[in-house]
Amino acid sequence: MKKSVDQKLHYKIQIVGGQSSLRKSLAYHLGLNPDFKVTHCEHLKISEKVLHEETDLVIINYNSKAFNASNLITKLSWQNSQLAIIVLFEAHDDESILKSDLPMVDAFLSLKSTTKYDLWDAVLHIRKTKSPQQDTSNQIQRISAYSEKIVGNSNEIKSIFKLMDKAVRSNINVYITGQTGTGKELVAKAIHQNSSRNKNKFVAINVAAIPKDLVESELFGHEKGSFTGANFCKKGKFEAANGGTLFLDEIAELDFYLQSKLLRVLQEKEICRIGSNEMIHTDFRLIIASHKELIEEVAKGNFREDLYYRIMGLTIELPSLSDRKSDILLLANHFLKRFCMENNLGAITLSANAEIKLINHQYPGNIRELKSVIEIAAIMCNGIQITTDDLQFKSKGYSKEICESRKTLKEYTRDIIKHHLELYKNNVIETAKALDIGKSTIYKMLKANEI
Repeated sequence: MKKSVDQKLHYKIQIVGGQSSLRKSLAYHLGLNPDFKVTHCEHLKISEKVLHEETDLVIINYNSKAFNASNLITKLSWQNSQLAIIVLFEAHDDESILKSDLPMVDAFLSLKSTTKYDLWDAVLHIRKTKSPQQDTSNQIQRISAYSEKIVGNSNEIKSIFKLMDKAVRSNINVYITGQTGTGKELVAKAIHQNSSRNKNKFVAINVAAIPKDLVESELFGHEKGSFTGANFCKKGKFEAANGGTLFLDEIAELDFYLQSKLLRVLQEKEICRIGSNEMIHTDFRLIIASHKELIEEVAKGNFREDLYYRIMGLTIELPSLSDRKSDILLLANHFLKRFCMENNLGAITLSANAEIKLINHQYPGNIRELKSVIEIAAIMCNGIQITTDDLQFKSKGYSKEICESRKTLKEYTRDIIKHHLELYKNNVIETAKALDIGKSTIYKMLKANEI
């Protein structure tokens, strides 16, 4: 039987034996990965030959009453050594004996102690180490390299990987667009790290985060004494990125004067520090990003048309998290594991209802919001499992309420610190870390009964 194009795009998993509720649960969680095509049945209703040709991995309940698991496993492995097999066993089974009797099995998982994440990890590991021939292509290898930093298996994120693969093959300018919190800088870094310029620096600057009167100095650098406060010679970002990659985030916020200077730098590949007449050669790969549509800014007269056409290259439009829902649990589990490791919290899992709540949320703040919600939930939970009560989402009207309320800056500060103290159970040190402020600030407010 010849495999169809659709079949080649999926990793086909068959779950066999055991209670229907268990099979459905496993199929649901594995099916959240759009790459996995998961089916399940009480016993094999098709011949081993058909299974061989249409299935990459079979998950077998060893204690199923519908068939003899040992005989089935022996037949399947004899039929095709490339077929991956996972065995689920009960607490009364001796794992060492099973491993001895069934050496062809790729993984043995206990139904008593194995979580769905253990199953997920086992499947991903087996797919990586025992993958079909097409997965050894250069393109898949590059996708794997991106996946080390960019978590996701959805079709939307795979499309981004393909564009990134095109970007690393040349020095073409790259324009990354997308909503705030979608990971624009992460994509820029991944492109640099997989490009021919990866031995040199990746230099990032967020134009919107720097006071306008300091942006020119940040970009071009300055000589000592060139202006008040210039007490030393400073190399600018253009110069520092020589041979590497310069990432200009929120480039739409660059004022007209600096837009014209940037255009000249890109055309001449030379810069001049403030207070100097010496021209310095620089050769960098430019990656830009903006949450605003630059062509719309051109139409409004906020962005130079000639610069727009000079910097535009390969466009990568990042999807919002609500458009890649199948990645939500992958990301949530990734953030949870990393946060627990960094803070020595032990193993914390997500309850089934918590998973549903995570999937159903719209995430106006995208990946950044999900990360924040997971980290707070890890602190708020009982130390073992995150429940729906631990997942705290801000309503869409939250920012509007803040903007429309009439309070002083001091009152806003007090409310924010008070809110975070509640989240972190009055732990001043954790609250200070979360807000990136000195703990003495909080202690002073507590002493003065301001919070």
